[in-house]
Amino acid sequence: MLTVSALTACGAKPAASSSAAASSTATSQPATGEKTAIKFYGKCIEYTSGPMMTDALEKALADKYAIDSIQIDWSNMDTVIRTGIASNDPCDIYNYPASSMANFADTAVDLTPYLDADPEFKAYFSQAALDACTVDGKIVCLPWESNFSVILGNKEAIEAAGVTIPDAWTFEEFTAACEKIKAAGSFPFTNATDLNRGAWIYRNAMLSEATSAGKAADYVAGSLGFDSDESKAALEKTKALYDASYYNFIKMSGESVYE
Repeated sequence: MLTVSALTACGAKPAASSSAAASSTATSQPATGEKTAIKFYGKCIEYTSGPMMTDALEKALADKYAIDSIQIDWSNMDTVIRTGIASNDPCDIYNYPASSMANFADTAVDLTPYLDADPEFKAYFSQAALDACTVDGKIVCLPWESNFSVILGNKEAIEAAGVTIPDAWTFEEFTAACEKIKAAGSFPFTNATDLNRGAWIYRNAMLSEATSAGKAADYVAGSLGFDSDESKAALEKTKALYDASYYNFIKMSGESVYE
């Protein structure tokens, strides 16, 4: 789930909440006729609609806010945020995964009182979505979309390799299917090399391991470290897929990295 979150720097003025209930000048309102400046780290150019949405946002709120929409650097997002905080000049609002908000919960604005003060706005969000945005009893971000990585299969290639996709399978059954597809002359997987998408493989492995161990809630809360049994298993199984050459990585040009 991707969210918008408001942060404050050490000793800095309060940042704007995504519901506009609080502004980046909450402690010092602009003079009459002046606009509140907001830095929004949320222009997602990877979505065709991304720039159009930020352009529409800037236009719709132009009478009150001067919004500077900044392109997201997905591969360095945490570094960008921490650098902004350390320099006492963070953006007011960030587009950031809810599952990782525990990393910045101490610097995020507690949006709970703003949502409680506006029940109609709060009702736009499901309780499950708000729960995913809650850290230590505080709603520290708001959801704007849910997405997840999926595996799309080439039905013709899968059937030609004699593989039948079950509703659920073990890792051993999964790798056996990959071996059949590889033996038939195809790469079982392909993945893009841009935007740090290699991390998606480990992320899905962690979701699987944590769920199987009954620790999905711990994983979402960010309490499963890299030294946990689940993380070690996820890393080992991810490495096994690489070692077996099941992946064919694709450059932005569309060429295989192996060509």
